[in-house]
Amino acid sequence: MKDTDIQQMLRFWGVTYALGSIIIVAVPLYISIRYGLALDLLGFMLYLCLVVLWAIASIVTSLAGLFSYKLFRKSLWRPK
Repeated sequence: MKDTDIQQMLRFWGVTYALGSIIIVAVPLYISIRYGLALDLLGFMLYLCLVVLWAIASIVTSLAGLFSYKLFRKSLWRPK
């Protein structure tokens, strides 16, 4: 695995995170505007749970990527 492969992996996760963030914000707003649904308390709580779950998933994914990157860099190091 070269540095370009690592950069491609990080770029992929960055794009995935950005698209997921846009979808999480845009879909409920589109539904509420299109169908005239007001975000009542239950809808707001469900939306908030969705945002919190997305934040937890993105943090876990970032930490897993960082950990695997560190393991990969450590495996390249060879003592002289």
